[in-house]
Amino acid sequence: KALYEEESEIRFLQEMIEKKSEENALLEKIKLGKLVHQYLIKRKVLFKDKILSQLKGCTESQCDHDAMDDLMILNMAFLLRKEMESEFDHRIQYLDQTFLGKVCFKLIGPLPLYSFRCIDIEWVDAKEVREALALLDLKEDASSDDLRSAYYQKAQSIHPDKTGEPLNSVSEFEKLAEAYKFLRKYYNQHRSFPREDRILLMEVRTNGSNY
Repeated sequence: KALYEEESEIRFLQEMIEKKSEENALLEKIKLGKLVHQYLIKRKVLFKDKILSQLKGCTESQCDHDAMDDLMILNMAFLLRKEMESEFDHRIQYLDQTFLGKVCFKLIGPLPLYSFRCIDIEWVDAKEVREALALLDLKEDASSDDLRSAYYQKAQSIHPDKTGEPLNSVSEFEKLAEAYKFLRKYYNQHRSFPREDRILLMEVRTNGSNY
């Protein structure tokens, strides 16, 4: 009902389709479908903004997850302090009453912090470390300070502004940057060249955002 009241173009197209035969109204139906889709996206964004605005101030962070179907407006995890649980529940109840008949709220929790902390663990071969060091003209006993200095010197030495010549390929910079990124991650956890053929690298990533 709201769709036809708010969107005159959608209402006009629907009226045109009703006056035409099914085979002659194909183009109008396609256009109508696109307009309805755009309208629903706009409504979802509007509802989402209103919901998040109401919850602002009682949560520490939020993390978006993929919607499970087209009818779902948002699927989110919220990080909040223990003492704010009752306030959060109260605001959800208020939203449920505000959107009565329009939006159905389902609250699940409390849950562990897996939405906000991820641990990436990977095996790294000593050969990879050696090759990255060689690309930066570094030896196996190089320190993290040596790494930083070597990267900037190498980057400047192959830059067109410095050499006056075009790069052989964009990948030259990309390989250098990837080697530096890899070694920086390695040196954040290990201060020396690996003594074993393989070694574990672990990285903790933080998801979510404040709003």
